[in-house]
Amino acid sequence: MAYSQRPDGSEHIPDQTRAPMSQTEQLSFERLKAELATAFAASEDSYGYLTADDVIVRHSG
Repeated sequence: MAYSQRPDGSEHIPDQTRAPMSQTEQLSFERLKAELATAFAASEDSYGYLTADDVIVRHSG
């Protein structure tokens, strides 16, 4: 399938990219949305100061 420019300047998008998300992708997306909503709902007081070393230690083990 050739990609062509449409008169309005947008590129042609293959049908595969417009297909609905699979159930697994949809569940993953919903889980991420919920986690982000929780994170952004936290008050500023709930955050603390971390150094790069603190983050490395937290995620290394």
